[in-house]
Amino acid sequence: MKLIVIGVGQAGGRIADSLVAFERTQSSTFTVGAFAFDTTQQDLDALTAIPDQHRILYGQLEVSGQGVDGDSEQGSKLAEANCTELLRSLDDVPTSQADAILLTTSLGGGTGSTAVRPLTEELRQTYDVPIYGVGVLPATDQSPTAAQNSIQSLRTLTGVVDNLLLFDNEAWLTSGESIEDAFERVNAELVRRLGVLFSAGEVDASETVAESVIDASEIINTLHGGGVSVLGYSSTTVETTESNPGLLSRLLGRSEPEPVDATKAISVLETGFRKAIHQGLTAPCSLASTERALAVVGGPPAWLNRQGVERGRQYIESETECMEVRGGDYPQPDRESVEIDILFSGVSLDSRIDALQNAASKSEPVQELPESRR
Repeated sequence: MKLIVIGVGQAGGRIADSLVAFERTQSSTFTVGAFAFDTTQQDLDALTAIPDQHRILYGQLEVSGQGVDGDSEQGSKLAEANCTELLRSLDDVPTSQADAILLTTSLGGGTGSTAVRPLTEELRQTYDVPIYGVGVLPATDQSPTAAQNSIQSLRTLTGVVDNLLLFDNEAWLTSGESIEDAFERVNAELVRRLGVLFSAGEVDASETVAESVIDASEIINTLHGGGVSVLGYSSTTVETTESNPGLLSRLLGRSEPEPVDATKAISVLETGFRKAIHQGLTAPCSLASTERALAVVGGPPAWLNRQGVERGRQYIESETECMEVRGGDYPQPDRESVEIDILFSGVSLDSRIDALQNAASKSEPVQELPESRR
């Protein structure tokens, strides 16, 4: 799937930057352009993968490149005043090649979350492709203002973007760990899931063809309908030894992998699906509320057992009671692990919203999120 990626604010810029860096480790590309918009010069300077000309500072006259310090009202004003100018920076990339636009941000900050709405509305005036959001929820040790901003952001953005993919910092911190200490690790967890999902199907002619191909339309159809989504993921290291090549393979300079025992491959896949669902979700949610799901299974072709993949899809159906489960394999001959990435779309957040509202109440009263958005 080809994306225009726009990171807004500190966290959003870091996610976008890491996605570009992840893409460089893959044999295929899934971005046609990546940008970072921020009110803090220092945060833009810290990025390494997004080109310098695509790191755009705005609001210089008002905040002198020092950011808005969580002030959502000021952040909103700056975004409204500058969004048209910000999006002019997209003119130097082949936007016509994009299947979708991905906006990444922290839901608790003052810059990123407030800019997504005006940017999305402006983008819709020009681009006829889905616009998705990636939103990061704050941990409980972050400020009450961050919790308050997150509730407001959820209320606003779920009605603006075509789908909001969530990552919850709180769910990924270990006991006594701060978000500053854990940032590199949790950011890598999110980016890995996003990268595996969006790079699936983006293969060149020299690569192994999947039995069940996943293309952009599969992802778009899964995210269609709006609401909130989460991602589940697991990775299992497997043996990738090669046998002695036959005469034809030697003449062609190729070697053939040893066949993998079907029972062993099925076991790896079944265990991987269970781990992805029960241990690897980006945010806690009610899986029973899932409206649509998509499973991407990648790794050495010999391990992508068709029966095992089908059993995994059946397991998703049994755990979610969702009958609209898409899926496919993503052969990667050079890999030494089987990766399973599952997109759960249209889920409910349940108790996480209550926790955010409780944290936000320590600051100022905040209107409860409607039941339809929970």
